[in-house]
Amino acid sequence: MFRSLKSGIDFNKARVHTTESLKSKVFVTFIAMIVRNELFQKAEELRKKNRKAYTVPGMISELENIECTRNSVGRYRRKYALTAKQKLILKQFDMDEKYIDRSIGEFSY
Repeated sequence: MFRSLKSGIDFNKARVHTTESLKSKVFVTFIAMIVRNELFQKAEELRKKNRKAYTVPGMISELENIECTRNSVGRYRRKYALTAKQKLILKQFDMDEKYIDRSIGEFSY
């Protein structure tokens, strides 16, 4: 992310071949930095308790473990129960298990 921003407009350093690709890469990087900053700011309370366990990459990795599967009827369900760590992270964003289940349910057809 930071390598992309530091590289500036140089096509070789950004590893792209067209202006459109460069603009897209810069835009995606910008959005990723906004999301990362939001996650960092919301988890400030958690980092006060355990600085090493609640890094941004660690929280993203923990939230990526929330999986859902589709049953034979076509409805989606959470594959596993949420861990205590996942619940703490989601709580910082005013989310809980019911919110996750409702969101997953919206994907059902």
